[in-house]
Amino acid sequence: IGISLPINENPLSFVIKNSMKHKYCSLLSEVIFFCVREEPLLFLRLEENFVPYTPRRKENLHENLHDLSKDVPVENLELNIRKELHDFARLNENVFYVYNDIEHFKDQPQKISISCEEDIHVTEEVYKRPLFTMPAYRYYRLPLPMEGAPMEEQFDAFVNILRENPSLSLNRDASKPLPALLFSCQVGVGRTNLGMILGTLVMERVTGEAVKSEPNPQFQIIQTLISKLPNGQQIVQEVDRAIELCSEMHDIKESQVVNFTHSTKLYFLQRALQSLEHYVYLILFNTYLHQQVHTHTHRQKLKTWLCSNAWVAPADLITKGARVLVSRDEYLAPDVLSTMKEMKVPNFRRVPKMPVYGMAQPTSEATGVVLAYLMDEKGNISDVLWVNVQEELVVEANGQMFSPREPSCLDQYISLHNPLCVNIRLETGLKEEILKAQKWLEVTLEQEKQMKMFKSCQTLQEIFNQHKSSHQGLEYQRVPLPECAAPTEQVKVTEPVINCDHCTPADVSYETFISKKKVVGEQKNRTFIDDNGITNPVHAHNILVSEYHYLRSLFSEFLYIITAILI
Repeated sequence: IGISLPINENPLSFVIKNSMKHKYCSLLSEVIFFCVREEPLLFLRLEENFVPYTPRRKENLHENLHDLSKDVPVENLELNIRKELHDFARLNENVFYVYNDIEHFKDQPQKISISCEEDIHVTEEVYKRPLFTMPAYRYYRLPLPMEGAPMEEQFDAFVNILRENPSLSLNRDASKPLPALLFSCQVGVGRTNLGMILGTLVMERVTGEAVKSEPNPQFQIIQTLISKLPNGQQIVQEVDRAIELCSEMHDIKESQVVNFTHSTKLYFLQRALQSLEHYVYLILFNTYLHQQVHTHTHRQKLKTWLCSNAWVAPADLITKGARVLVSRDEYLAPDVLSTMKEMKVPNFRRVPKMPVYGMAQPTSEATGVVLAYLMDEKGNISDVLWVNVQEELVVEANGQMFSPREPSCLDQYISLHNPLCVNIRLETGLKEEILKAQKWLEVTLEQEKQMKMFKSCQTLQEIFNQHKSSHQGLEYQRVPLPECAAPTEQVKVTEPVINCDHCTPADVSYETFISKKKVVGEQKNRTFIDDNGITNPVHAHNILVSEYHYLRSLFSEFLYIITAILI
């Protein structure tokens, strides 16, 4: 349901009550109200009611404030503005001036009396008031931009709100009615319409009753996106149908065509591009809902999900500056055990009385040092099974290990949930893009931004292929383990991994993985190495010495115990 902003406070309860018994919503028992305005909004006392006003710049009274600081929530801005209004009014005999007519400016501005802060209400105070008389009512502020598509964080905020509502979960009681989603902006058109489309897509996923539209002609960029999306045609048809259902006041697709026909003027071109941007994000959001709902309750944030899918994470994001390379140096992999000087890799250690070793991600040089240490005459080890449990992309460039990260969160690694073969291809693509660029790229070394030009770059697979030629007993496997969750029981491999003789078009299961480790661990002169920092060697050791079926039932609890011990 979409509405404009109620012109005063009293009609709000009337709108909510009637939405619960509207002819289209006769079975609704709950209303979730979304105020989608990003600009500050205050309600000033006028006789017995409160009327909404929004601050604007005096040089442009026709345009709302936008692009405000993302660090300060709009609710806090409203509280600050309320205090300032009260202070100004006190300096002027409790009088403040407002504009009620910005079209003709007749008898404007007008006086309004503000004797105390209670004469000014912020949005939350007004929109949460129906809670006292309607327990089934919920209010949320979901700021959507006036211009352009919402940020990923705003999509995530919307999903988080819905995830908290039991009546919108996959395990909901189907005998009970769905809640009404009520969206409101200033005039009830642009942002309200976008919110209604998002709500429609969510409802279709929850009920499983998505209705497709007939295929329509698409722009080339949309056709390319469809070809890369899983079930792309179905996804787009569902979005088109949702847009059609919500097109009574504004049609996003029609807006694209109409504005592009007048694209010789900059204003119309910008409007067309904004509509196209909305459309692309709606397609991606629907794809996200398809994948995340079917894997139970939106486990990933949209931004994380976008980063983890190969079809929206091309390698040229690095060379275009959308992502940066972060060195896996002392900052990301602190050398707690002080082994860097001797072994060239942080935190190299061994499980007592067992040929099981662990370390951080080594460079090619460090890999050679470790292999020499294990396989020379003193080490007396003839075969080494080296297991890399990294989940993110890693390449070695100019002798240093780098991983791509988002510029806004360098500490957070980009989790990839693709099949192993896809991730290896992504690493290969990243390497090729870095070498092909032949330009200065932004990197982060020891928390400092630097510009580097890379003359050499290789993937982890290539590093170990080189060392296999000089160490005949070396076997290398990549088994990505999640950073903050228990491993899944099977790692899907849909096609052979590049340069890997041990990967076949089948499921690489932990049963197979563990059986290999037991063989290696029990035979003399063989060793097992894990290279993912501090915690994972403990996982590997316990996999070696525990029965698998017992381990599977206790794996999640075990990880929490290990984490607590390490902390």
